[in-house]
Amino acid sequence: MPQPSDDDEDVESTRRRILPPPPPPAHERGTVTVAVVEISDGQRVEVRRTALVGRNPAAAADGVQLVRVVDPGRSVSKTHLQIAVEESGVWVADRGSTNGTVVTLPDGAQVICPVDQPVRLRLGSVVMFGDCAMRLVATS
Repeated sequence: MPQPSDDDEDVESTRRRILPPPPPPAHERGTVTVAVVEISDGQRVEVRRTALVGRNPAAAADGVQLVRVVDPGRSVSKTHLQIAVEESGVWVADRGSTNGTVVTLPDGAQVICPVDQPVRLRLGSVVMFGDCAMRLVATS
């Protein structure tokens, strides 16, 4: 019988790291300090740095905003996605969710979010996660 190695991880205690921002596109230079999102459960949330969104999100670092969504059907993972605001803009990343995350850009193009890969949002972008949606309605 194989012996467990020191490299084996306890899946229950695995924590995802907070992702660094992707480089901004050259044509989208500017300073963003706040993003306002509307969530399909009726919440309007201001994000100033990093927020984790889910049924019962948990942060591994101090200063991370937690946004709990109402999802009676349990289609949203406990910590489903991360949204972050950087001077260069707003981005979202799937956190290894069960049902995935899809971004629909204002022009109708859709991006399936790979796990832990940031996807830039533009005003009007809609993020679908489980049976929920979140729209980027303002930045400043």
